[in-house]
Amino acid sequence: MLKKHGQICQHSVPEYSGRLTDGEFAAYNAVFASVKDDFKELVRIADGLGQLEKSMPSFLKKLSSSSSRSLIGQDGSEWQILAPLPVTPSGEMLWCKRQFGEMEEFAVVERFDPSSPLAMAQGEFDVQMTDSDPLRLLRDFINARRDAAQLFANDIIATAKEQVAENHPGEDLNRVLDAISQRCTKTILTEERISSSQARRQGEGMHV
Repeated sequence: MLKKHGQICQHSVPEYSGRLTDGEFAAYNAVFASVKDDFKELVRIADGLGQLEKSMPSFLKKLSSSSSRSLIGQDGSEWQILAPLPVTPSGEMLWCKRQFGEMEEFAVVERFDPSSPLAMAQGEFDVQMTDSDPLRLLRDFINARRDAAQLFANDIIATAKEQVAENHPGEDLNRVLDAISQRCTKTILTEERISSSQARRQGEGMHV
């Protein structure tokens, strides 16, 4: 049986192929507890992105449907709400469209809590991204959110490293940090980005 510094490597942890010793396992649990809440938030973000990716065909079908719901952007323009986007556990993102001259324009709009200081200062709605191509807009939005989620994961990993340096000075806990790093990274990569070929298949036959 594999050993490290005389201790048996017998403990498995999520998303890590190796096994940890008793000491490493205790350190892993202590360090992970310090980032647990942030990790739960990361999982919720990743789940929302995965749900949106899987729902792309049904979202595109909404292009031809009419909606009585609308909002007014910061510039006073009116946007028709096509659907909410399942990517943020707190707050709300909306997929919208408007008539822009003779063409349609699509947008991702963030809705703030009306009672929040941000909403009272800047308005309840903020247009985040726009594009004349609805499929490209959604794909770019997903990719941008996944990049942001990766930065969030990097912050979690950095916090874990700080905890190890502060609470376990001089100990060799590289495998503990590797395990936490892989757990965060694999959470983001659970759903792959939409490839160009997938996007073409999803958009085949769609005319805007």
